[in-house]
Amino acid sequence: MPELKNSEIISFTIQTLIKIIGNRTSNNYAYSTVENTINQLLTKYDFLRFIQLENTFYSETKSGLTIDPEINHVEKKNLVNCVKEIIDLSTKAIGENADYFFIREIRDNLGYVDEPAVADFLSALNYKQFEYIIDRRREIEHAQSLFNVKNSEVIQPVITALVYLLAKIMSEEDALEAIASIMRQNYKKYDFLKHIHILDVRKADNSYTTLTPAIDDIIKPKMAEALEMLIVEVGKSVEQSQNISFINNFKTIIGDITTAKIREMGINLHKADAAIRYQNWKIMQKVLHALLDVLSSKTSKSSAITIVGETIVLLQGTRNVLNYVKINISNDEDTDFFTVLPEINSVESYKLGAAFRDVITTIQENHKEASVIEEFKKKLGDEYLAEIEKLGVNLYFLELKYR
Repeated sequence: MPELKNSEIISFTIQTLIKIIGNRTSNNYAYSTVENTINQLLTKYDFLRFIQLENTFYSETKSGLTIDPEINHVEKKNLVNCVKEIIDLSTKAIGENADYFFIREIRDNLGYVDEPAVADFLSALNYKQFEYIIDRRREIEHAQSLFNVKNSEVIQPVITALVYLLAKIMSEEDALEAIASIMRQNYKKYDFLKHIHILDVRKADNSYTTLTPAIDDIIKPKMAEALEMLIVEVGKSVEQSQNISFINNFKTIIGDITTAKIREMGINLHKADAAIRYQNWKIMQKVLHALLDVLSSKTSKSSAITIVGETIVLLQGTRNVLNYVKINISNDEDTDFFTVLPEINSVESYKLGAAFRDVITTIQENHKEASVIEEFKKKLGDEYLAEIEKLGVNLYFLELKYR
């Protein structure tokens, strides 16, 4: 791959930040954050005057980013130092909307930039991930002490709400057993869940649990992680059966005060909502169908199936997540050419993203038309495009790489 120009590196960085920040907040906020960051650094890096950024979200023809070619004469080391500070300031600017995965997405996307100078600070981003975890846990503990929320205050209403929502698709007795079963299955990872006892019937205070005093001694981030897991697992069953917004109903039931408490504890309902609505198997199905549609338009459907199928088999040795995709060889037009096993939902998001990148790049490299990725994006649609970007798949840069 030829050496990238400064204009391409800074363009890629800004576009990536806007997309990632926009996914966590809004498009307008993303543009404003990056623009303010650039303005803050203008006195230190005067070459930033060559960059013009404008929010053109509602324009279908106008590009919001203009970069004067003069920036290509800037020493590469200075440019990369500037990029590092833009990332650092942008991360701080979005506050609680930045998280471990935000930093990892930036690192993974910048990993595509084949530049020694860029590679120099990728290791620094690895350390920043570790640093973020420690700092964020301290912030959560501090916020918790200010709000003075006990674990028991959150657990009772959360489980009561989950029972109520789950009982819409099964009996109350089965709902209670289902929640107790999810907790038992996670005892190895969250042994403190043993301090929560699910009862057979509702108590006089309308709760379904008995808690041991030790539950309030559990560190808040771990408790938040366990409760978020429980919310997601119940939500997957309810939303799939009822076709409703589980998280919106959940928040309505627990009310504003409890919603504020669980937010202070560290439970991320936005992330839970995404995990419920965009389960791994749904995303994998959408990606494979989109690739099949694109390739079918360039060759026959049978050839397209062969290309996608052989690519999956080729990569199964290095990307274990692809072993959850089974290829169906059939002449029946009504039979789907693949089956995605439900076990794929337990796979970490970054592993899924890495598998997608490898599948897409392998097909692109073997199919020299640059339009493959462009057409794939259209077939995928905006919602799923946003989801795979959250997994670390930056199709914008892949287009740049294979242009």
